[in-house]
Amino acid sequence: MEKATLRGDITFKSTSQANDIHGEIKPIDADGKILDTNHAMPHKLPTQLYTTINEFTVESGEKLINATIAFTVNGSPYGSASPLSSQFRDGQAKGHYGPAFPKTTIRDDVRIHKHVMDLLGVKSIYCVIGGSMGGMLALEWAFFGMEYVRSAVLIATAARQSAWAIAWAENQRSTIRCDLNFLEGFYGDNPPIAGLGAARMAALLTYRTHQSFESRFGRRRVDDGTVLSVATNSAYRSRHLNPEVAAICPQAKDGRIILDAEPREQSGIFSAQSYLRYQGEKFNERFDANCYLHILDKIDSHDITRGRSSNLSDGEAIKEVLGQIQQPTLVIGIPTDGLYPISEQLALFEKIPNATFASVESKDGHDGFLLEGEQMNIILHSFFDQDLYHSKCRRETYPLERKLERDQVEIRFD
Repeated sequence: MEKATLRGDITFKSTSQANDIHGEIKPIDADGKILDTNHAMPHKLPTQLYTTINEFTVESGEKLINATIAFTVNGSPYGSASPLSSQFRDGQAKGHYGPAFPKTTIRDDVRIHKHVMDLLGVKSIYCVIGGSMGGMLALEWAFFGMEYVRSAVLIATAARQSAWAIAWAENQRSTIRCDLNFLEGFYGDNPPIAGLGAARMAALLTYRTHQSFESRFGRRRVDDGTVLSVATNSAYRSRHLNPEVAAICPQAKDGRIILDAEPREQSGIFSAQSYLRYQGEKFNERFDANCYLHILDKIDSHDITRGRSSNLSDGEAIKEVLGQIQQPTLVIGIPTDGLYPISEQLALFEKIPNATFASVESKDGHDGFLLEGEQMNIILHSFFDQDLYHSKCRRETYPLERKLERDQVEIRFD
């Protein structure tokens, strides 16, 4: 068995001579020079470990050549193969994929990460934990069986993407594509930051609730004296318009729209507006529009029954496929979640044979699992404190209407 050496004097065992686990992907040398990493945004890559796979076939049948794999999903701008990666033909890099990057699925991500785990010599995983999209990944990991994945925690997720969530994703896709800088994804160094920022704002609203915004922002304002109609970023203040829009827009001049400062009845903008604008601008600093669209498509494709059942109704197919998951599984839902409602987690609990259910009380909706750390710790500690592998789990559910206490989330075993 070959050893693959990582920079930094760390070694892992590798089962393949064709693939090595490489060291830090941070592409800056001692002199501050940006190195060639076959990535369109190398200065934004985090320090991380990665490997390169010579060839990987995704579910669609397309092949990724010289695919860089970090422990992020395919399509992410943070290191794994994505629209920002170089496209190889005849052994040579021929520019970056952009919108031509092959469609990948949640299942593709799990398969390619399993490949990396095999390179590292990993024989089994104690527990796979995931929230939201990560819960979809955790579900797919469970199908490797109990000998490999011994338990799973599924948080604020679903067996398949719902029509409601697909509709919200389409809203975000359309927002990006309506930005005139998008150019069908071939935007080069002039990305559609207005469209991507607005899409991020829409996404944030699906993660929270009316109550959370009211309690956090209300009608409070940010006291800056004046307000810009879109944002302080120059790319928001002045954008190219097509002639039709310029003709009907009273603020359009010479094919451009100029958004000047406007007085309000009170100084400043609403703090809710300021928060969303800030989040949109901040997201543009670290993300890419083609990557965002790719991940939206990936999540929409999520369906654990795909390729695992046939000639069954949707309900029967989900019941049959979830019934194959035999690992002790903790399912966590949030009653205020409007994106992945708690009914979807209860469906997982009811159909996974060895499942336990717990709820997280939060006014913050889908993001509750990120914000309610104390409750999450209690639930997870209760799950892990038990002898999951030498006792038989008794199904247990917890009241949704009562305040969560330690004894309410204790998982009991026969």
